[in-house]
Amino acid sequence: MKRFIKFIAVGFLNTLIGFGLYSFFIFINFKIEVSLALSYLFGIIFNYFSTGIIVFQKVSFSPFLKFVLIYIFIYFLNLTILNFLIINSLNKYLSQLICMIFVVPLTYILLKKIVYKN
Repeated sequence: MKRFIKFIAVGFLNTLIGFGLYSFFIFINFKIEVSLALSYLFGIIFNYFSTGIIVFQKVSFSPFLKFVLIYIFIYFLNLTILNFLIINSLNKYLSQLICMIFVVPLTYILLKKIVYKN
């Protein structure tokens, strides 16, 4: 449970950065897919090191590919939910906040079980 709390704390910082980037790209009229992709791209590198060091006390480049593959899966899941919410009349910002309710816990589980397994 302590690790999950650290994940949430670090994730909060990562989320601020990711959501900030997503919001910035939406604000300057990038397409949703591009905005989300760019925020994930920048976020993957930051998240890999912050999550690895602070949450799992483990950083090496060998699990980086698994980390990236998990985030690619999460990106497409996020994009699917995001498009569904936007099509159903929610705004682009609120829709992404709602998506995070689903993708954050799933990301933690996948990272713990696949990338940072003991």
